[in-house]
Amino acid sequence: MVGRQNNEIGHCHEVSDTATFVAMAPIFGHAPARSRTFTKKGYVHMDQQHVESFPPLVFAEPKVLILGSMPSLQSLQRQEYYGHPRNHFWPLLYALAGRPAQTDYAQKRQLLRDCGVALWDVLASCQRTGSSDASIRQRVVNPIGQFIQGYPTLHVVCFNGREAQRTFDNHLQRSAFSRLTFIELPSSSPIPTKKARSFAEKLRYWQVLKPYLHCPHNA
Repeated sequence: MVGRQNNEIGHCHEVSDTATFVAMAPIFGHAPARSRTFTKKGYVHMDQQHVESFPPLVFAEPKVLILGSMPSLQSLQRQEYYGHPRNHFWPLLYALAGRPAQTDYAQKRQLLRDCGVALWDVLASCQRTGSSDASIRQRVVNPIGQFIQGYPTLHVVCFNGREAQRTFDNHLQRSAFSRLTFIELPSSSPIPTKKARSFAEKLRYWQVLKPYLHCPHNA
């Protein structure tokens, strides 16, 4: 059963499915796991940590769902989506909304509400070294399909980075959601990629999202 709870901004709900999603726990309460990675020199043991993502951040009648992979360690510490100060996500969204960027998390959540944007991650939990998507192992996927079906106002699903897109496509069929438009975006991570190495380059790609945002003053 999907449970909802009110929080401080309007009709925002943080939603979790108790059958498939384990409630967020302080990540440093988990002991690191040992895994083996094969290299040209043989198997190498690496410290990996069990991490769990946040519940979805969604307000009434969302229009756009932006899916990441798994929050960074700093985001988990701060208990904020895209909480690393160098992550480009919030500056990108503020730029698309035509508003000056803010640092207060309550104001960022208000931006999501105004623009009809919901946030979640494709992974409920995984084993990971640091914050690297490349090190992710033992993926447990969130019930994204159930979430989409529960919000018929959703029209667009955006993948924030390749890991989110690959994981979604490995577990769900896009054709099952005929009403949706799927958009693949370069990761908002501060780490440069071949596709977009700077904020300006990322913003150029993220402009495709602008017509779907319903926030005031979005020219």
